[in-house]
Amino acid sequence: MWEDKMLRPIVMTLGFVAIILILDNTLQSLHAWHVANGLWANQAIVTTNTLSPGLSMPKAFVPTRSFGAQLQKKQAYALMSGSLDDPSLPRLRDVGSQEDQDIERDEDDHSWDSVIARIGMSKETPSDLSPEGKELQKCALLVADLISVRKMDMVRQMLRYMDRKGINIPDKMYADFIVLLDAKHEWEMVLEVFQRLYKGKRLPQDLGPMHKAIRVYDLVMWAYKELGQWPQALELLSTMKSTGLKPTLRTYKTLIVVCKKGHQFRKVSEAFNDMKKAGFKPDLMVYNMALSAYENEKKWQEAVETVKQMPEAGVKPDVYTYNTAISACEKGRQVEEAFRLFEEMKAAEVDPDVITYSALISVCGAMGQWTRGLQLFEEMKIVGLEPDFISYETVLMACKIGGQWQRAMMVFEEMVSVGLKPDILAYNTLLAAYNGGRQWLRALVLLDEMHSADVRPDVFSFSTVISVCGKTGNLDQADQVFEMMREHHVFPNDMTYAAMIRGAGRAGQWERSEQLFLQMKVEGVAPSVTTYNALLQALARGGKWQKAEALVQAMWDAGLEPTVLSYNLLLGVLAECAMWEKALDVFQSMKETVGTNEVTYNIVLRIYESSNQWDDAMAISNEMKEAGYTTDPTLITGGVGRKEKAARLAEGKPKSTWQRPGPKLAPFPELAGG
Repeated sequence: MWEDKMLRPIVMTLGFVAIILILDNTLQSLHAWHVANGLWANQAIVTTNTLSPGLSMPKAFVPTRSFGAQLQKKQAYALMSGSLDDPSLPRLRDVGSQEDQDIERDEDDHSWDSVIARIGMSKETPSDLSPEGKELQKCALLVADLISVRKMDMVRQMLRYMDRKGINIPDKMYADFIVLLDAKHEWEMVLEVFQRLYKGKRLPQDLGPMHKAIRVYDLVMWAYKELGQWPQALELLSTMKSTGLKPTLRTYKTLIVVCKKGHQFRKVSEAFNDMKKAGFKPDLMVYNMALSAYENEKKWQEAVETVKQMPEAGVKPDVYTYNTAISACEKGRQVEEAFRLFEEMKAAEVDPDVITYSALISVCGAMGQWTRGLQLFEEMKIVGLEPDFISYETVLMACKIGGQWQRAMMVFEEMVSVGLKPDILAYNTLLAAYNGGRQWLRALVLLDEMHSADVRPDVFSFSTVISVCGKTGNLDQADQVFEMMREHHVFPNDMTYAAMIRGAGRAGQWERSEQLFLQMKVEGVAPSVTTYNALLQALARGGKWQKAEALVQAMWDAGLEPTVLSYNLLLGVLAECAMWEKALDVFQSMKETVGTNEVTYNIVLRIYESSNQWDDAMAISNEMKEAGYTTDPTLITGGVGRKEKAARLAEGKPKSTWQRPGPKLAPFPELAGG
């Protein structure tokens, strides 16, 4: 008995499941038959109210009940994809030979004919519609259904079928397809249909009312935005204007978004200005995108002016607004303007966040105001903001730029103590601070800590440690780090070799500097201007003016343009070796080519004084004053002036027989082989 009681519920349950399955199969078969014979359309098709008058473009197979909707959708998908066991339905095929394609195309046309013949017409279809109109109507219904089930390959097949059959698709129908495709987010297909619409003509002949044509443009502009195709979006705007269609607010906003997405910040600012000229009022989002464009273009004045305009336009700036404007001031090195915006922000009751403080600290660091940056860093903690990773790295950078290696070390240690794991940028910033402070031993220890912290040193890390070792005369340690690079599969670059060459040069080993320069070329590392300047510095320290002169020529031969520093090094070694005429030839050519700086003039001033050319020395001194340059106080002309000149001459010091050469017609005739 107890076994019957246990089995009875199980048997009843299985019976209910069997009944449900039978009913489900019956319903599916019934709905499939309705779909195949076009009967469901008369009772379930819902006409879309956004389509053209006289065209019943249904939402494909949408019954009124949810269960029916799911079932009908499934049957529609089966019908359109050809997944039912019906050989008459078209199927997607692999592309074969041209003959095979022709045969398959004919077969597909026959299949489409069969499908279209089964489609029933809706009640809204006019009774007096011509046979061609009915065929077009059926094709339109089928395309709409295919769009609804997102069978884009089948949509393409259907459109090609209509082309082959000579079925002329009206422009308004293309526009309706674009509306349906936009609703399904089928952006690529939107553009394909749009290209069909405009094939061979600049403007659709019959899109209906002007507002509908503009809407189509806006939908296409949105598709360009989604696909990130900013050049096409700009071209579309130009086409709208040239054909008399006035862009809408949505047009401009979409264009601004797509240009920002494509990092075309100049185009963003242009669209923003065009939008205002057209009489549209930007909202907060548009203002902020325009500010972002100004920031990336380093147009801090425009950014500040835009923030001023926002309250006048009835738009209240938010924290992103102020942060972006402050960042623009940072890139423009406008520290006081950044702090003015900071005060304005607080006055407007917009609470600064971590990004705000980080941007302010960054601008302070860029201007060498590291103390002000540290004060802001402490202030953000006082107001309850927790510094993030970027905040710490920004303070590190400010300390590095300010030459405060001790402060940088303290910030780095605090960063670790609060649970933040320094990355390669943080380590490299501290290493650079140690380099500036000549802390070679600390740099070596930090490089070792990077390995234990599972942070892989890069070429900058090794090169910086080599540089600080070279600065302090620890060439053995520099060599060890150089070899360590190779062990860690980090290959030296031009910056690495420049540090090695410079270190050898400081130690008076110009021959070794030359060997390193040749070694880098053998290893396939192309020397840069920095590397050439490092070797020039080594040669200048060794008094090798001929080699220095030849090296400057070699830079030109290698396609590199020497800098003012390059020529100053050459000028200096020529002066030290009493090659005054050559040195002044270099000076005259510098004025005609790369330019000069304060160092250049002080070298020339020393040459004139060393050769007792006092009138020329005074003339150079006056030029320096006009240019705002400071004269080296160790020089007679710069330190005392004409009275000292008279006293020097009174001592009976012989005046040099060397005379100042006239200017050359061509720069560096010796270096050019003249």
